[in-house]
Amino acid sequence: MSFRSKCSSTFVLALIVCVPAWSQAQELRYKFQNGSKTAYVMEQNQSMKIPIGGQETDIKVNMLFEVSQTVDSVDTATGTAKLKQKYDRVKMSIKGPIEMEYDSKGDKEPDGPLAAMAGIFKALTNNEIKMTMTNRGEISDVKMPEKLLEELKQQSGGNADVFGNMLSEESLKHMLNQGSMVLPKEAPVAEKTVWDRNLDMKMGNMGTIKTNSKYTYAGKSGSFDKIDMKMDIKLESDPNAAMQINMKTKEANGTVLFDNEKGRIQEINTKVISEMQMEPIGMMNMTQTMTMKLK
Repeated sequence: MSFRSKCSSTFVLALIVCVPAWSQAQELRYKFQNGSKTAYVMEQNQSMKIPIGGQETDIKVNMLFEVSQTVDSVDTATGTAKLKQKYDRVKMSIKGPIEMEYDSKGDKEPDGPLAAMAGIFKALTNNEIKMTMTNRGEISDVKMPEKLLEELKQQSGGNADVFGNMLSEESLKHMLNQGSMVLPKEAPVAEKTVWDRNLDMKMGNMGTIKTNSKYTYAGKSGSFDKIDMKMDIKLESDPNAAMQINMKTKEANGTVLFDNEKGRIQEINTKVISEMQMEPIGMMNMTQTMTMKLK
C-alpha cells in the first residue's frame, strides 16, 4: 500500500471514530465553583381586572428583584453545592385605585398598605438564604434567616386560621423550588427529551395551587440550550373557605435558555393567563409574566 493510500485510510478511520463523539448529545448540568457568584434580575408583572363596586377595575403590580447567588462549597464527587442567596434589591409598584411604590435602594420607606411589609423587605435584603443544590438543580436543606422568619410571623399576626401556610417557612421553601429549573437526567435530544415536575403550594384558607410543568428540550438557540415549558395550573379551593374560587388557566407557557458551557441559566421567560370566578365577588382576569436574566 502506498504512503498516500495509508494516509487516506488513516484519515477515513479517524473520521469514523470521531464523528460519533461530535454528534453525541451532552448532559445539561449546573457547574459550581467555590466562591463564585452569579447575579440575576427578575421581573414579575401582573395585570388584573377585578370587579369592585359593580365595576371592572384594572390593577397592575410590578415587582423587580436583583438576586445574587454565592457558592460556599462544592462536593467534587457529585457536583452538589452549598449556596447562599441574597436579594440585593426589591422594587415594587402598584397602580390602580390605590397607587404605591417602593424601592429598597431608595431613601423612601414603604407607605400605605406596603408599610406593613417594610420589615419583610429589610429582612430579605439584609440577610441570606442558605440551601443545597445538585448539579441538576434539585434544591434541599433550605435555611431561612431567623430575622425573615420573625418578620413573616409578625406580618401574619401568628394567626394560622387566617394565613395558614401562606407565610410560613415551608411555603417559602416551596416557592424557592418553584423558581428553580431542574434539568433532565439523561443527555437531551431535541424534541424527544421530555420531563415534568409536580409542585403543590398551600395558599392559606384559599386552598392549594397544583402545578404540573412539562419541559421539552428544543435544541440549540445560538450558543445556548433551549427548553420549552408548558404548565397546567389548578387551584383546589378549601371547601370551608369563606371565598370559593374556581380557577381556569387559559395559557401557561415559557422558555429557558441554559448556558451549558458555563453551567448556569441564561434567561427564563414565562406567561400565564387565567381567570378566577370568586364567590361572592365575581370574575377576575389576570395576566402574569416573569422574566429572569443574567445580570
